[in-house]
Amino acid sequence: MECLQRYDGNVHPELWVKKSRAFCLLNKIYEVQLKLRFCIEMINTTIVKIPNNIVAFDELINALKKDISFMVFKDTCKRKLQSLKYFSDDEYGDTSKFIAEFRMFCFGAEINNLEELKQYLFQSIPSHCRIYNDDDYRNVASMDELIRLFNNVASNNINVIRTGSVVKLKHIASGKYLSCRYKNGPAGYEMVCIKIYIFLLYTIIIKNLIIRYF
Repeated sequence: MECLQRYDGNVHPELWVKKSRAFCLLNKIYEVQLKLRFCIEMINTTIVKIPNNIVAFDELINALKKDISFMVFKDTCKRKLQSLKYFSDDEYGDTSKFIAEFRMFCFGAEINNLEELKQYLFQSIPSHCRIYNDDDYRNVASMDELIRLFNNVASNNINVIRTGSVVKLKHIASGKYLSCRYKNGPAGYEMVCIKIYIFLLYTIIIKNLIIRYF
């Protein structure tokens, strides 16, 4: 297990205390008061003075939350939520990593209101992804349901044609794919290609692109 860092207000108190208790178990420190004393000694001196009469970890966590550093930490997590952006897996994104970061920032900011969670999740999704519909999320009653629905829609979204998508066009009768053809031109040999532009709402525009070979 990695060396335990001193508490400096740059981590959620509950998470730091949990790591501290695990560190104590690893080092065979089992007595509650010894573990509490160890945790208190590992708190940076810049943090608010911890009362001497603390007898439980919940009291220690509440004392750490009263320090101004915790307010700064929560606001920092909210700003990170506001700047968090989702990219689908076929756009070199990582849905699993995105969800982990989203949940960690929500935990750090202590956001428990489901409607607020939805708002942060929706604003992280670029408009071109079209990954969500308000009707789909209206009846969601928990964070787990929200993440499960998001993951299902993300999986279904992987094959959606969107702006910038690369597609193949196949002629059904012949079984051949749309490709290039060559013809003689005034400047030599020319290759005539078909360039496909995909727009939202599945509008397709075909444009000839001439490439000359000398």
